[in-house]
Amino acid sequence: MLANGKIELTASGIPEPIIYGIAKSPYTAADVISSTSPVFSFLAPGNYYYGYYNGANFVSSSSTIAVANQYVTTSPSFTAYYATRYAYCGGTDPLGRVTGSLSGGNKPYNVELLNSSNVVVQAKANNWIIYNCNF
Repeated sequence: MLANGKIELTASGIPEPIIYGIAKSPYTAADVISSTSPVFSFLAPGNYYYGYYNGANFVSSSSTIAVANQYVTTSPSFTAYYATRYAYCGGTDPLGRVTGSLSGGNKPYNVELLNSSNVVVQAKANNWIIYNCNF
């Protein structure tokens, strides 16, 4: 069983500094994992209570959140990619466009367009059609 789940908490209306906590169900006080970061990674699958500390007391949610094996260790791969209007891809108003499709790995994808010196000329996340391929 892989321990690769993740929980990210968002708190509001709680005095800072915030100490976050999670605990796999069922739990005792000794089972609570605490952190100043709202992100808990490398979690085993299961149901987790989440909350924060008020002094030394863990204030737990009344319900749990399910963590599944959702992260894979393989890298994404391009399933298709193409360039259009690539004859002109420079200047202040470039017309070039690079489009592609990815599969596998863990979303959201972050894609970078590199020049011939491996310098990033543009980076995109999620919707990653790259219109400005300025070198």
